[in-house]
Amino acid sequence: MARFDTSKGRSVAHCHVPNSPCNGRNMTSEETAEARAWMSRNFPRAVELRVASWRYNCHGYAYTDAHAWFDDPGLFIADDFSVVPLNSAQTGDVVLYMNGQVITHSAIVTKVSQGKIMKVRSKWGVMPAVRHDPSDVLPAYGKPARLLRPS
Repeated sequence: MARFDTSKGRSVAHCHVPNSPCNGRNMTSEETAEARAWMSRNFPRAVELRVASWRYNCHGYAYTDAHAWFDDPGLFIADDFSVVPLNSAQTGDVVLYMNGQVITHSAIVTKVSQGKIMKVRSKWGVMPAVRHDPSDVLPAYGKPARLLRPS
């Protein structure tokens, strides 16, 4: 398994494993079209920013500019961010979604109105990276639970 360092030099495990859900191959045009159609049917207000890919997930997108697939963003959160109140959002913050006590999703804040998050951009597993309303996500992701500001 490969490593990626936080700003404090701690290595975060991630993967680029061929023939796995986090491999480095590009999707076929059929797979990309299928993912795009699924997004369009299920989340019609989401705007595609990058095509569907197995190369990175939401955590890789939010913390490493789409470097790879990361299962646990905990070291990034501890080393590179400060927790701030959810009602004090700024563009560039990262919002964490949680289902119970489990971090399920990370998204980058792109539009704010009086501290309230209006739009985010994120990637949903192998689906495309999209811009969307913060509440317009897969139900399994839960709700925005914490707001992180780059340190």
